[in-house]
Amino acid sequence: MHKILQKCRSLLDQANIRDETPLHFAARYGHDDIAEALIEHAEAQHDDVERGAAMMRKMNTEKDTALHEAARYNHLNVVRRLLAKEDVNYCYLANEAGESPPYLAAERGYGDILSEILETCTSPEYNGPNGRTALHEAAISNDAEMTRRILRKTNTDLTKKIDQQGWTPLHHASHFGHLLIVKLLLDADKSAAYIGDEDGRMTPLHIAASQGDGHVNVIKSIASHCPDCCELVYDRGRNVLHFAEESYGIEALRAFLQNPFMSNLINQKDEEGNTPLHLLAALGLNCTTLIKHPLVDKNATNKDNLTALDIVLPTTDIVEASLTKVLQLKPLHT
Repeated sequence: MHKILQKCRSLLDQANIRDETPLHFAARYGHDDIAEALIEHAEAQHDDVERGAAMMRKMNTEKDTALHEAARYNHLNVVRRLLAKEDVNYCYLANEAGESPPYLAAERGYGDILSEILETCTSPEYNGPNGRTALHEAAISNDAEMTRRILRKTNTDLTKKIDQQGWTPLHHASHFGHLLIVKLLLDADKSAAYIGDEDGRMTPLHIAASQGDGHVNVIKSIASHCPDCCELVYDRGRNVLHFAEESYGIEALRAFLQNPFMSNLINQKDEEGNTPLHLLAALGLNCTTLIKHPLVDKNATNKDNLTALDIVLPTTDIVEASLTKVLQLKPLHT
């Protein structure tokens, strides 16, 4: 290759129909020695370091640089060679698909690639498509080490970033039940627990509650870190107790009720005037923790002037046998 470049130096910058230079190909196929030789030849051609930098920053028709290619195909040595020659203050922007090199590494689970970029570049770009960032991808893939690395580099900048559906990394971690990721994100920035989704109301705690009993530990973690976020309401004025019931999450409901900060939610009504006890009755669920809670108002009526027992009575014998017995009240209405 050295002989070819000595005889025909114009090939160094020669691009194909997709604007790909030889450096793009060297990065794509993991030829780190060739990548370094190309950069050195570019610098030596005009005795100018900037010439090599310009080659590394050259974008193809999809706005991919050589670093994008190396990150996409997990070629760590190429990444190291490229970054060793690059200005540490330079920020590689997202390509045509909206993917930055750190995002590509995070999305594919290439922790070493991501770590190399984070440790070398002072202000890397983290953006990805659909409004997501490298931290979103680390949270979704349940990669604790990658999450730690990003948080150490960015402090709390990315914890509040929302994607196109209005979800932060904490929303996604809560949705999938990734407990360790939830804890890492909360430790870094508790304020993320109060951010609503695209409607501005569904917080990570609502997300976890809507997933039912499989997310009890996530629910406990968020509630213990940020107890007052439990008071936020979402669609139709429903709180987290309503959400847990709608997902048939009896264990999740019990977890909420064990938290003393939840006491003011027990009789809170939604837009139809239904308390959590009304919804429990409507769904045919039997949660004695709620029914026998000392603060529950069994005589509360909704906008149809019905109590929870009024809702139970017209239902099946099985439901009546369980809930009616526990409620131990006479109906206010017949």
